[in-house]
Amino acid sequence: MLSKPNHRTGRTLPALLALALSTLTSGATLLLPATGQLTVVSQVAQVVGPALAGLLVAQSLSLGLWVPMAALLRAAALLQGLDLPARPFVKAGFWQDWREGLSVLRGNRPLWQLA
Repeated sequence: MLSKPNHRTGRTLPALLALALSTLTSGATLLLPATGQLTVVSQVAQVVGPALAGLLVAQSLSLGLWVPMAALLRAAALLQGLDLPARPFVKAGFWQDWREGLSVLRGNRPLWQLA
């Protein structure tokens, strides 16, 4: 059930956990708390989100649009102050990236069987 894609982002929970790991600076010490928090927030949002959306739309149809917009603006404002380390930009073609990904996939038997 953990690998079910999110209907909005198309990402699976393992993909989100990998994203969380890649943004952690001191990986090993923060990995367990980050994974636990991400899982809890994901599960709570899956339960509370639709109920809250139903209450907002029942109150007023326009609230169903204004509240998510305000939440997204707030999230953007919080992310604006986030200081992430710069990653080097590597310009590669689509097919080169595709071939590299395929070779990684073929080299990892369990991952190949999942795909």
